[in-house]
Amino acid sequence: MYQQNLYHPLFGKAQSVSRLSDGACIPFDEANTDYQAFKTSVLEQQANTVIEHDDSFSMSSDESILKDADGNVMTIDQAKEYVRTLP
Repeated sequence: MYQQNLYHPLFGKAQSVSRLSDGACIPFDEANTDYQAFKTSVLEQQANTVIEHDDSFSMSSDESILKDADGNVMTIDQAKEYVRTLP
């Protein structure tokens, strides 16, 4: 699962996401393979897939693998919309 990082005050928007499984900070950089994997995993996610929640898994038709900066799980559509706005 991934989480949006807080907005950067100089840029007025987030510049990275965090991978929650290992705490890695992934910058929005097309040359970064983790960033490419993040975008692909969100954009290819389908409804009714297994979603990781901390140490458990569940089936969901409306939750995605991306949390907003406040820790709220986005819907699949919200996550896809957000990723489509990224560089």
